[in-house]
Amino acid sequence: MAYRNFQFMDLKNKFGIEQTRARLFDDIIDVQPSARLLGSIAILKELSLTTEKALSEAIVFPILTEIKLRNREKSSFFGRIR
Repeated sequence: MAYRNFQFMDLKNKFGIEQTRARLFDDIIDVQPSARLLGSIAILKELSLTTEKALSEAIVFPILTEIKLRNREKSSFFGRIR
């Protein structure tokens, strides 16, 4: 199923999955996106990406970059190598 067509109700009906909410972390501080991230997202909106893979990667990569830049010593990301 393509991500843009994903509906939680489909999973619930097909597999009987229930959704629950729980507070996992007590001390979470809201963080505002940087100008760089907002700019990347603005550019992304202008692109006409035609595949789910391209769209998901284009959305996720700027966010991961933002996390890395804000937490240089605390974060690492690894991808699959073919």
